[in-house]
Amino acid sequence: MWGGLWLRDPALRALFEHADLNARYETLSQYLGDTHKVIPILDYILVHRDQYFTAWTIALAIQYTGPSIQDSEDLSLFLTHPATIIRQTTHIQISASQPISHGIMKHSEMTQKISEMEKVIVLKNTQLFSQTPENVLSSIAPIMKEVTYSEGQQIFGKGDVGDSMYIIYSGEVGIYDDQKRLALFDKGEIFGELALMDTEPRSATASAETDLLLFRMDQEDFYELMEERDEILKNVLRILCQRIRVQNERMSTLLTA
Repeated sequence: MWGGLWLRDPALRALFEHADLNARYETLSQYLGDTHKVIPILDYILVHRDQYFTAWTIALAIQYTGPSIQDSEDLSLFLTHPATIIRQTTHIQISASQPISHGIMKHSEMTQKISEMEKVIVLKNTQLFSQTPENVLSSIAPIMKEVTYSEGQQIFGKGDVGDSMYIIYSGEVGIYDDQKRLALFDKGEIFGELALMDTEPRSATASAETDLLLFRMDQEDFYELMEERDEILKNVLRILCQRIRVQNERMSTLLTA
């Protein structure tokens, strides 16, 4: 049907070759009738919310809708939504145009330094989680605890029992064996990751080379999360195996040098 219509009607042919999207839609409506109401995708997401979409997708829709979301009749639903990432994103967007005086947001959420959406972005930029979809990372963000250290302060010592992994948000971390510095990590890098899998003594000391803001991920919280999202476990194991393989290759090179 469409092939014959396309060949018989020069105007329709010319339309699809030269006209913009709105002109194409108007012309097609004349042929087919305007039988379907077009709803912008952001509005569709915000209307149907949890019925069809994940918390990450809803939060993105709120973010890209911008401060105009304050005019939505469903605004209170977003401010009291069970997902922290949705509440935080709504609060940020509304605060861009006017302060909230309703006291709906918890004080701890309003004063939190890093939003869950930004934590997802941090995770996505790490080697460990770069291949993990954002909607999965949004389930990890809530277990990332913000911790700070002053320059020269020890984060953990060699021989300490390890039960947490760290991601650097700002600052630099030195990894030491006694007085010898083995590595220097900065923003976006991960250290202590093996402690997520196995509670064993730390093989080196980690110290703050500058003032630090870190995300700490505890083993117990991570285990609980992996019970619900086995794709996280598969991804972490794959990356950890790659990192161990690289370290073994480096050691072999040093031994044969």
